[in-house]
Amino acid sequence: MAFGSVFVFFLLTNLLLLHSAEEEKSTRPNCPSFPCGKFGTIGFPFNNVSYPSCGLLPVNCDETPPKIQLPLGLSGKPYEVINISYTNFTQSIRIKDFSLLEFLNTSECQYLINFTLPYSPFISFKLTTPNLTLFKCNRIPNITSTFDLKYMSCGEYDLYYNNSKPAFASLCPIIQLPEKWHAIKYGFKLAAEYDLKIHVSDACSSCYSRGGLCELGKEGNFNCSITPITEKGIDIRITQIFLVLQLHIY
Repeated sequence: MAFGSVFVFFLLTNLLLLHSAEEEKSTRPNCPSFPCGKFGTIGFPFNNVSYPSCGLLPVNCDETPPKIQLPLGLSGKPYEVINISYTNFTQSIRIKDFSLLEFLNTSECQYLINFTLPYSPFISFKLTTPNLTLFKCNRIPNITSTFDLKYMSCGEYDLYYNNSKPAFASLCPIIQLPEKWHAIKYGFKLAAEYDLKIHVSDACSSCYSRGGLCELGKEGNFNCSITPITEKGIDIRITQIFLVLQLHIY
């Protein structure tokens, strides 16, 4: 009888541990890496747009070229993905910014402001393309005959570039854009492409590896949301086994 009691205790303990382990499962679906055309196989923090719970940066690999959605970028528009460098330790992307491209192509430079990085409480972004400092000036007649400057016209503005600060700089707002530009004979042409290095916070990476979702609490603090799954079948089996063994022993 003593052996039977020990056996029952051992069995129930293991079943309860199994039950506890099952409760740690997340409702998040299985999130394997996925193919993304010429970029090869990619995974977290990138996710297929069809599985929004599987990452932080949705990528639509079915489009040509692929598009990526960045958090709180210059606009809510997706960005064209030019390249993805993906390893277990480093993720970086080269993108084309459609909002910046639209401003440049339509000469709407009144909306052209300093470049700002996307923002997320779970990811840090680092611009690895150098910044180019420009002077955004209301059109000033004959200014190029006085100063050795490169410039481009953009609507009611001229954007000037010089390695040194020009004398009229105090009259013109300074803006900084990623330094992807093409020199031409009398000036330059900006391009809306740049490189970003991505780093997911350790807390969010750990949360994801445990099957959780990275969220912000009511007070803005980090929260790892793991929704438990209650396996009722295990509860029933525990009760049934306990009753059978109890009858067998007694």
